[in-house]
Amino acid sequence: MTPSEFHAEVHKLELSIQQPLQLQSQLQLQPQYKTVDLFPPATACTPQPNHRNVLPNNYISRRESLESEFDYKTIADDNEEDGDKFDFQDIHSGSAKRYSVMRGVSSGGSATKPPQGERNQGDFEFIKCKLTILDADESSICKPEWSNAEKEDKRRIIRIERRQREHEIITSFQIVGAAESNPEPKASQPGVDVIEVSCLECLYSDDFSEDDDSHIVSEKNDESFLKKQHYITSVEVVKIVELLIGTQNPNLKERRKERGRIRSNLVPFWSKKPISSKKTTSGSSPSFSPAVSDNAKTNADFRNELAQRIMGYEIRKPRGFDKEVRILEWEKLVPALQRALQSYYVKIPTCDLN
Repeated sequence: MTPSEFHAEVHKLELSIQQPLQLQSQLQLQPQYKTVDLFPPATACTPQPNHRNVLPNNYISRRESLESEFDYKTIADDNEEDGDKFDFQDIHSGSAKRYSVMRGVSSGGSATKPPQGERNQGDFEFIKCKLTILDADESSICKPEWSNAEKEDKRRIIRIERRQREHEIITSFQIVGAAESNPEPKASQPGVDVIEVSCLECLYSDDFSEDDDSHIVSEKNDESFLKKQHYITSVEVVKIVELLIGTQNPNLKERRKERGRIRSNLVPFWSKKPISSKKTTSGSSPSFSPAVSDNAKTNADFRNELAQRIMGYEIRKPRGFDKEVRILEWEKLVPALQRALQSYYVKIPTCDLN
């Protein structure tokens, strides 16, 4: 090998060593990116659980006090997600138009069609009624701590407000408190219809059926281990439905017919048996022991006490004139109202449709 060839080989070797060192130096000068930033973990791409999906699709859980301003922004956000623009300012100011809600014609089962006598006119349309319910679940209404007055009265007054946006009926539930300190409903805002009802408390043991009269579940007034069930009377459920559909028919006969239709539609939701205010005697079966004191009670006794309280309330009477009362578990109220409103359409002039 000549001296020139030797020096050429040495130069090539030096270059092969310098190039990786230069590349490493350049990489060190560049910004450092963490792998997690470029490729987030799978959990970061997983949607957070939406607990409202457990409830009906149009149910929104949001607590409100009576003194606070009604938050339509919550409803607006939910509607905008569906591509539906919500003008909550118009409704809050009471300037939203009101449209007639009319019962459809039965087409088999729970399905209905628009009212027959109205369909041939072309200057308006019948749109299926949409019901949005706010804060009607047990956790919002029944579970919050009861005041001493509510505990003594074993009921809580609930305010229900009704608003309308085109074919959508929006109803919100709010806790008022004890009946004695709130004997009359507060005035409502313009464009808002209001009714106030009773949430009724009843003790029971889940070891037996709700109307069991054969097994003692409480002795010597020891009720600490019993559970609480909350109810609303069928009379007040019908009144809520009338509020939602905006019943203003001056014809009393037609109103009675409509109430009968509402009651018939909600039969699956009522308690199996009506509760009676007539005094009952525990121990009709051999399992009853005569040696037990008069303070011994069965589930049927507690339901009888509930009936007597319902008939005895002089303020905010949650009943009609009958001795027997149908009741509905509070947890069934939302699906009951949804079923009731499935039968109705909203009559909207075509010029008002977007």
